[in-house]
Amino acid sequence: MTAVVGTQTREVVVCLDELKLAHLNPRNETPLFAAGLGFARETSGPIATTFLDALPKEWTAGHLVIDSTLVWLRPGFRQGHVYWCHEPFPGRIDGAPAQSNAQREAEHIACCFGPSGIEFLEGKAAEAEYAVEPQSMNLIRERHSRLQAEIDAKRLTVHSVPAYTMYRYPWGSFHRHSAATASGFQFWIRATRNDNRPLVNGIRNATNL
Repeated sequence: MTAVVGTQTREVVVCLDELKLAHLNPRNETPLFAAGLGFARETSGPIATTFLDALPKEWTAGHLVIDSTLVWLRPGFRQGHVYWCHEPFPGRIDGAPAQSNAQREAEHIACCFGPSGIEFLEGKAAEAEYAVEPQSMNLIRERHSRLQAEIDAKRLTVHSVPAYTMYRYPWGSFHRHSAATASGFQFWIRATRNDNRPLVNGIRNATNL
């Protein structure tokens, strides 16, 4: 395992195992919302199943929430927000997603499958941008501009985690998906622990970007 200095001095973002699944087509996966481990196993394709099997036993033994997305990306496009975010649900300030955004004890393991990986910010300059309460999209855009200024001033650096590499990160780790290097389906899956978000066992629609 490779330890990567994270935005929190007491925590690190950790790259875990590389999953040798580049030969599988992400389009065969079922994107999920707030799924329990059992439901995720029942509905998942081979990529998600391999990811779930690779999770640490201490994670799968407790309450775990599984989220995943399936999108079609064109070269240069990013999955999700272009802004630097640490919230699992950026811009959500009400309901269960907002409660998850404010859950400082939450920890995630995730992985990207397709033409795009993930990027994390490294450096102490990001610590001033932590928020206990969920933020609106306007405030997230303003925060992104401040963080980008810190990057331009070389007080923050960007660390890229490639596709097919599992990564573990705590609350407060600023990240965003990297730009796609080619056209193709992108499947992303995240397991979260220490979050009391109720299980929905929902199935998402695929999205074009």
